[in-house]
Amino acid sequence: MADMTYEHSAIEQMVEELKAFVNQMDVHLSQTVEAEFNKLVQEGFTGVAANAFHDASRSWNALVQEYQTGLTTFSTAVQSTNQDMQATDQRLSTLF
Repeated sequence: MADMTYEHSAIEQMVEELKAFVNQMDVHLSQTVEAEFNKLVQEGFTGVAANAFHDASRSWNALVQEYQTGLTTFSTAVQSTNQDMQATDQRLSTLF
């Protein structure tokens, strides 16, 4: 059986990059896309398309929150696992 190794710092970095990407997308959608949509609404844009955008926007915002929460939880788990593995390595090193 092959040894299994984990690069916790690389996993943490990946999670942070994913969090930054999700935040960038959220900022772009909320500041750019929604701002443009709000201008249209102020100019009288209504109807099925306007309602569909509102629904999509609510959905997106809920998903962003879910992704951010999940990534934060994952990041915390990786950090905790890293600390546990370091402690285990330290304990095992005393056996030699």
